[in-house]
Amino acid sequence: MVIILIRKKQNSGFMWGIAAIMFWFFFIFSLLMGFNADDYWWGGNRTVWHYLSGQQFMNYDGRYLGNSLAIAGFQHPWLSAFIFGATMAAIVCMFYWLSQRLDVTLLGALMIFLLPRPIFAQTLGWKSGFFNYVLSIIPIFLLLVVADWIILRDQNQYQTLSWYSATLVAIVLFLGSFLSEPITLVLVASSLVLLFVARFRIGRIPPQLIVFFFSILLGFVLMVINKGYWVSQNVHTFNTGIIHNMSAILIQVADMHWLILFVGTAVVLFANTNRQIPKPLLWLSGAGYAFYTVFFLVIQPRLHFYRSAILVSLLALLWAFVLLFLARSALTKRHFWICLYLILAAVGTLVPYLVIAPFGPRCAAAFFILLIALAMDLMSSSLPQHLAITTLAGVICILLMGQYAAVALKVGEAKQKNTALITYQADHKTYVKSNRMYYVQIPHQDYWWNPRPQTKDEPILNYYAIPDTVPGSLVSPSTVRSISADNGAAIYRAAVKSLQ
Repeated sequence: MVIILIRKKQNSGFMWGIAAIMFWFFFIFSLLMGFNADDYWWGGNRTVWHYLSGQQFMNYDGRYLGNSLAIAGFQHPWLSAFIFGATMAAIVCMFYWLSQRLDVTLLGALMIFLLPRPIFAQTLGWKSGFFNYVLSIIPIFLLLVVADWIILRDQNQYQTLSWYSATLVAIVLFLGSFLSEPITLVLVASSLVLLFVARFRIGRIPPQLIVFFFSILLGFVLMVINKGYWVSQNVHTFNTGIIHNMSAILIQVADMHWLILFVGTAVVLFANTNRQIPKPLLWLSGAGYAFYTVFFLVIQPRLHFYRSAILVSLLALLWAFVLLFLARSALTKRHFWICLYLILAAVGTLVPYLVIAPFGPRCAAAFFILLIALAMDLMSSSLPQHLAITTLAGVICILLMGQYAAVALKVGEAKQKNTALITYQADHKTYVKSNRMYYVQIPHQDYWWNPRPQTKDEPILNYYAIPDTVPGSLVSPSTVRSISADNGAAIYRAAVKSLQ
């Protein structure tokens, strides 16, 4: 007993260490990656007060908190970095809460670094995307933690939070309703369903769950009354092309190869704990996911079986859900409700995009992370504990962090020099005489997102009051490699000389 307590204490200490590493890594990563795309549009020429008191507040969309953070984060990069780091650390802590195992938590952290590149670029590589599509996952996790404490742990009675904790949770859920429309819908539906679950499990509805439901519902109402949803502005629109929208969603899901393999492996391991599942079925399932690994790593990239790859991926994910359903009797009642919550919440984050536009890779971030959490919950009771798993997951995480750090350093250096170059040209109006703007080409464009060409980036041009009719030319980063990032004049001379 003493040994078990010591191990739990050690794991808890290691967990806080992992959370601290994630915080500082993404804090620094955010600072290095800088800003791009709509970050300049939101934060460039306004303040939070200007946004909250202006006409746009009630005439654009209901993402009041996400928009405010985009503005404040642009003006205070350290604030963006802090939110980045704190959010990713909180997600990893949530992984540990689900699994109570260090090795499984490290596997979850590893999966974050294996985000499909388009999702990575539109969330971790784009501040505005992160605030709306990753930060919004925290209220979903918080609602699960609170529900677990109040009604899921004990079937005979319910627990209560202190008034201070309950007030804090209600505020977070209320504010969390102003980040992303699909997430807000998921929160409303989840909190409502939890009221019925409470009635079913313990025969009564705890008052605190009712407070949380109305906190979310109030946020939902305040979001949807925004006139931006009801007056066409070509920003957030209703799209009745359900078949086309469904195709876009399925294609995005099919691109999540590592997630599908992770979930499939977790389900096979968990199903192995259910003696009612025939062993041949488990062997075939395991062989199927082994083939899937070879298919998306070796076969598909070489032979370009695009349509076949989509079908194989979707079938692999669907089979994981079917196998989990067959093995459901091995779940405890508490874990049954947790798994059901995570699955429905993950699917629920995508369903609204059947009729809402636009849809992009960033919209699938919550789906990806919630299914990671599902897999970890299943692995916590089925994956054999072994030091090799912890070591291997930790080593791969360190290698991937090194890769991302190297990318962020190159991107950050190029963005700093590009900013210095644009600032110099804007201050001296060199484009008036030469009728040309010069830009330092920013590398690794698959790690950061911009829907516009770098030479026609309207938010940046508007920020520096440069006419969007001025032609632009890109300069290779190698051309200005030896020049200091704050020497705009030298960068400009080198840019002009390189293109003469």
